[in-house]
Amino acid sequence: MGDQVKIDAIDAKILQALIKDARADLKEIAEICGISCVAISNRIRRLKKTGVITGAVLFPNLSKLGGAIMATIGINVESGKEEEIQKMLQEQLFLIEPSVSVGCYDLFALVTAININELQKTVQLMKKHDAIKRITVNIFVPPPHANFENIELNLAGS
Repeated sequence: MGDQVKIDAIDAKILQALIKDARADLKEIAEICGISCVAISNRIRRLKKTGVITGAVLFPNLSKLGGAIMATIGINVESGKEEEIQKMLQEQLFLIEPSVSVGCYDLFALVTAININELQKTVQLMKKHDAIKRITVNIFVPPPHANFENIELNLAGS
């Protein structure tokens, strides 16, 4: 894990504005913060350089693209078979995020499927794999909406 970066109240305001709208106008952010556009630009550049800002993310409406169901899949596998199972997940599902897990599961995946039947077919196929010991599927109804606006940011000196 990298070093923690200290931010001040102005950095926090900048981050909150960018969380609400990653394409926010520098002039609007400057007005919110009470400093110049140049200062905002410099601070954003520093926040990127230190890794606090890693980029802007687009969240497509997956139901419009044929991914009407979003689910998490927790998988317990035989030791040493994690990469093999991750590859299978990538081939069989619309995989959003695969990761090795700490806790109840060896692997954890965020996936989308066209419908419940397609998700169920994939789960049944996975259950046939010798290395998979247990699968837990949780379906989001409706699909989750990322809300980062309420995140409390760690401020320097607090």
